[in-house]
Amino acid sequence: MVTDNQAAIQAKAKTRNAPTDNTALHVAVKNSSCKAISVLISNEFVEITDEVVKAAAGNEDSGREVMELLLDRRGDIIQITDEVVKAAAGNEDSGREVMELLLDRRGDIIQITDEVVKAAAGNEDSGREVMELLLDRRGDNVQITDEVVKAAAANDNSGKEVMELLLDRRGDNVASYKSLAARHARVNPGQ
Repeated sequence: MVTDNQAAIQAKAKTRNAPTDNTALHVAVKNSSCKAISVLISNEFVEITDEVVKAAAGNEDSGREVMELLLDRRGDIIQITDEVVKAAAGNEDSGREVMELLLDRRGDIIQITDEVVKAAAGNEDSGREVMELLLDRRGDNVQITDEVVKAAAANDNSGKEVMELLLDRRGDNVASYKSLAARHARVNPGQ
């Protein structure tokens, strides 16, 4: 038999692990309400979930400011997961700034996975800037796979610039070069 207290604990655990987070903090983060965020995170009982941190990294309006506030005030408990880094890489308006902040503050623990590089390559508005930052700061960890090339090829806005950057920086990698060159020729016929 489950007591009311046990049921409440189980419900809280399910909510904590839920894929979507509808807490006041999550809503404030998604809506760039830094004043509300500041008030909420000053309370040590307000939990900062992975979904909240991911929403901060993906916040296109003021992602850097929101993430900086979270890291400044509660950075000791914030975990930067692959999903958070991927959200930053795919952030179309402030991706470069958020990624730069994450690399500056937590670069020693951040993994640049294939999923992160694909998110950068597919970033419609700031894909080139995010990819350039990744190559400049963590070039040895950036693998240009066929999936990354496909993400750049499917990127209607900044795909051309991403491919040109990859060709310029990684043209010596024969497998990637052939794949990139073929896709670049299809995207830019006659060049």
